[in-house]
Amino acid sequence: MALYAFDGTWNTKKDTEDETHHNTNVVKLHAAYEKASGKKQYYIEGVGARWDMIGAALGGVFGLGERPRLNEAYIRLCENWAAPGGGDRLIDIIGFSRGSATALDFCRRIQEKGICKPNTDEVVEANPTIRFLGLWDVVASFGLANLGNAALNFGHTLKIPQKNIDYCFHAMALDERRPSFLPIRLRGACEVWFRGVHSDVGGGNGNTGLSDIALKWMMSKAKAAGLPIDDADIPTWTPPVTATPHPDVKLPIPVRIVATVDRKHYSVATLEGWTNPPDACPAESAADETNVTKAGDVSVASLPLEQRVKLASMAEAAHAQADALEMTLDPATYDQFMYLFETRLPLITTDANLIAGRNAAQVLVGKAVTNARHAPFPTVAPVFLTQAIFQTPGLFPLTD
Repeated sequence: MALYAFDGTWNTKKDTEDETHHNTNVVKLHAAYEKASGKKQYYIEGVGARWDMIGAALGGVFGLGERPRLNEAYIRLCENWAAPGGGDRLIDIIGFSRGSATALDFCRRIQEKGICKPNTDEVVEANPTIRFLGLWDVVASFGLANLGNAALNFGHTLKIPQKNIDYCFHAMALDERRPSFLPIRLRGACEVWFRGVHSDVGGGNGNTGLSDIALKWMMSKAKAAGLPIDDADIPTWTPPVTATPHPDVKLPIPVRIVATVDRKHYSVATLEGWTNPPDACPAESAADETNVTKAGDVSVASLPLEQRVKLASMAEAAHAQADALEMTLDPATYDQFMYLFETRLPLITTDANLIAGRNAAQVLVGKAVTNARHAPFPTVAPVFLTQAIFQTPGLFPLTD
């Protein structure tokens, strides 16, 4: 078995911690895995961490330096596979922040190229399986990442694989408010909201009162999935949670959308001045932390016919509105709409609900088109749909 760990922007591994240098949850899980497996495991620091001050700034804003990391990880993967004695055939991957985005790109490369004989293009395994993918707060990572626009992640795939992956878990930060840190939702993954800003959940800012909660959840899932994790290395915490978010910049407007069908961690309590999930959100309990379910088949074809009909109806209404307004929805925006429609299907139980869903889809398209034209922008990119969702709270059944 082998672990490939991708850290967040500007983050590196520290041998010791002090008030100004703290390890992320990626480093901590990597250390526990390495200790229990008895073998050196692959870790790579975040984008911007290898360069001087100017390079680090460019790495942080534009996500530069991701390609070399992918190449290095893929070379190591092929070498591990070919190692004497059968090699490491179990593939485990973790990441935080833009390191999570790199991890997703790494998954795509594995599935597209398979496993090659080292230093050649000879494929020795065309369909390798990824056992575990654990991610803390995936954010848009490449191109103009500071715009928070996934459509500008040129040539990168920020989705979990559609096949040959056993488990995928995603810990998301409720209270992050920087527009450059819009979350990437992962269809088919087990996603859970945690109290805190970006680094409160992924670690690295010293706020272990929150980051240890997300680390315990991820390490418990990893152990349950068969990864080498000793119980002694899994952090503990005692409710109630008294730690509060440590924002880099305390902006007044939340940028995280939490739906009533989303899952929140049981540690999340109402906190004035911060993002509070709807009361109807199901809770991930303490017992749930040690249970794992396989990553879901998220293709539309896997849904029951009745659900596919509802999806098609809302998609048709959205396209019709865009055509009427003489505007084009970007493919990434269409995917975002389909994900929104699919996550809200549990709320659409009657014909009246479906009619409301079609009407709501048209309202959102109208808002998104207005936002795009105001930019001005020739097409409707995902950022304009996100803006439209914030502009229309309580638009049943699509927004809360």
